[in-house]
Amino acid sequence: MNTGELIRVKDLQVFFHTDEGIVRAVDNVSFSVNRRETLGVLGESGCGKSVTARSLLNLIPRPRGRVHSGSIMLSKDDGTKVDILSLDPFGKEMGQIRGAEIAMIFQEPMTSLNPVYTVGQQIMEAVLLHQEVGKKVAREKAIEIMEKVGIASPQQAIDKYPHEFSGGMRQRAMIAIALSCNPRLLIADEPTTALDVTIESQILELLHELKAEMDMSILFITHDLGVIGEIADRVIVMYTGKIVESGSCVDIFYRPKHPYTKKLLESRPRIGQEGELSSIVGSVPSPYHLPPGCRFAPRCDFIMEKCRQEPPIFLVGPEHQAQCWLYEGGERVG
Repeated sequence: MNTGELIRVKDLQVFFHTDEGIVRAVDNVSFSVNRRETLGVLGESGCGKSVTARSLLNLIPRPRGRVHSGSIMLSKDDGTKVDILSLDPFGKEMGQIRGAEIAMIFQEPMTSLNPVYTVGQQIMEAVLLHQEVGKKVAREKAIEIMEKVGIASPQQAIDKYPHEFSGGMRQRAMIAIALSCNPRLLIADEPTTALDVTIESQILELLHELKAEMDMSILFITHDLGVIGEIADRVIVMYTGKIVESGSCVDIFYRPKHPYTKKLLESRPRIGQEGELSSIVGSVPSPYHLPPGCRFAPRCDFIMEKCRQEPPIFLVGPEHQAQCWLYEGGERVG
């Protein structure tokens, strides 16, 4: 089984130029997504998760936003590689990659669907764009994918409008649109936001089943530790635009190394827990006034003088990395 890299992000920097100054939304981020794996991206709101995801599709809003540096190498089935960032965002080649190679489920299914088109028309649009088929075949394919994602009575549901769907069914419709052209990488940007826990569990189970059935990889973005624990094979933890820790799901949950990751885990509510929940002191720094050195230092229990300098990334276990001076004796990997 081929389990090599599907996509490799190297030294990615995405900046936004605003009236108040420059926001380093993604700052020197590197990671890979392997074939047939689920990579979880974890972090608080505003840490750069969604901007990283949009970069994979060359969807950074211009002219305010721009990719300052870095590369995103996509490995194709024929063995060739293409740097997504070298392509024209509005060009034909990038258009062929979106949907057919990489697809995305955006946040908020309540607002992501167009209210003036039927759900079926929105699924068919992607099929017609990427596959050389007519409307009749596209409709058949839309019904087929709606059935696959668990939408009841797809022959009737295909002609309904988004407002006629429940929240859970709208999310399934978003998944159907993303999967309509059998992408090799599915980016799920907080796909369970605003869903109740029962529907959330169903969506996670559905994604897990579709991943195996369609032989694809998933980049799953969330701030929910419980969700990450259920679906991810590997995890990267982001803070203020940087990856502060990465490793297997077991490493992150049972052998966390970075103080930020540890604090996130300690703040989880647990069954049978008594007393107040643990919390992280302070708040996320303003993107316009980031502290020098380690950006988590002002909130860290282990702050030391050296934290005024930006720490490199240290190897803290097999395929487990942390950006923290506490592991200075370890091997540097960045």
